[in-house]
Amino acid sequence: MGAARTKAGADVRRRPLQTAVLATVLFLATGAATLALNILDGAQAPFERAFQRANGAHLVVDFADGELEAGDVFLMVTDGVWEVLGDVRMTEILSRGTDPESIARDLVAAAHERQAAYMGRNDATAIVVCVERPVA
Repeated sequence: MGAARTKAGADVRRRPLQTAVLATVLFLATGAATLALNILDGAQAPFERAFQRANGAHLVVDFADGELEAGDVFLMVTDGVWEVLGDVRMTEILSRGTDPESIARDLVAAAHERQAAYMGRNDATAIVVCVERPVA
């Protein structure tokens, strides 16, 4: 490492004009790249914020206080299910079955059927958890 440093130092002392030109070009190129990236980021920022407001992640939680009991059902769905089906239709599907996997499959299938009818496909995911016996 010492020999390379010595050689580089000697070259810099021997060619001061080329070293100054190279340093200036490197400095200006770095500045131009930084400026370009800042301008690009600034130009896209309003669109990203608007997109996040319109389509960003949001969470709606509905809960009840109490002890777990056998037969309690917990449901987590994406907006592709709850916006399309609504509470009434989801309650109908939940009350028809007892197997969490088949209930989730039915919710997603019903959401896809409704989506195809009026707006195309959207993500539709459902997770159903049925309490068989609470842990004490």
